[in-house]
Amino acid sequence: MRWAKTGVAFGVMVCILVIFYLHVLGTERFLGFEENEDGLLAAVRIIVSATALVTGIVFGTFHRMWRERKEPLDFASVKAGFRSAEL
Repeated sequence: MRWAKTGVAFGVMVCILVIFYLHVLGTERFLGFEENEDGLLAAVRIIVSATALVTGIVFGTFHRMWRERKEPLDFASVKAGFRSAEL
């Protein structure tokens, strides 16, 4: 049952990401990174993608670290998470 929920959640996440990329970046360019007439828009797209990547890495690391914790989270545990070697 747990694998089914994980599979459904993963499928929904992939659908949301595909719809997001098609809406924001359009279908005429591959992920929006080809040159276009205004270089600023391409730079903004790259910055947004890089920010999303780093945010995903940070949240994934914290999720793995705190998955098995029994006590509630506090500021000290968040600070320790940012100093961990896993991040």
